[in-house]
Amino acid sequence: SDLVSLIFSRDGNYIYYVFDPGRGHPNQLFQVPTLGGQSREIADGIDSPVSFSPDGKHLAFLRSTTSEGRTLFVRNMDTGVERKLAERIDPEGFTGFGLAWSADGKQLAVSAYARGRCYVMTLPAAGGELRPIGMEGWVHIRQVAWLADSSGLVLIAQQSHSSPGQIWQISYPGGKAHRITNDLNDYFDLSLTADSRTLY
Repeated sequence: SDLVSLIFSRDGNYIYYVFDPGRGHPNQLFQVPTLGGQSREIADGIDSPVSFSPDGKHLAFLRSTTSEGRTLFVRNMDTGVERKLAERIDPEGFTGFGLAWSADGKQLAVSAYARGRCYVMTLPAAGGELRPIGMEGWVHIRQVAWLADSSGLVLIAQQSHSSPGQIWQISYPGGKAHRITNDLNDYFDLSLTADSRTLY
């Protein structure tokens, strides 16, 4: 068993965590009050970190729907109803790590493979076509996070299989990529404050 990811609700009242029970069982999403209390299972078959809509009413996540593919779902937190947005099959699959809801609530960003490279892709949260941002592709993308004004994203990406994960910024919708870090650290996770002024 293992803890896969951890995120606060938009109002800060709850922590949501994805738990891998092991032995081939599907990952489970739990909710626990921030100040302590009983955990409550929300959903299972969660195969990615989760991302909340700005109003906290919807949750985006990936689920393995075939042995070679993952599907992007949006879940209504009040009703539990899930809506399928996009599906990709390996080797053109979702990475399972980078997933983020834009601050204006209009777009979802997700990392996925195409033509042997990994791209940041977006699609309307209401449903629509999945499209890569720009032409910059990487070997792998570990994490994505929108800037507060939805003008771009920061991400952790590897340029080659032997290079460490570094932090990049990519503009939206233009897709111009700019490398933020250039060191020997191997970055795995990142988060932005609400105003995008601080990256940690």
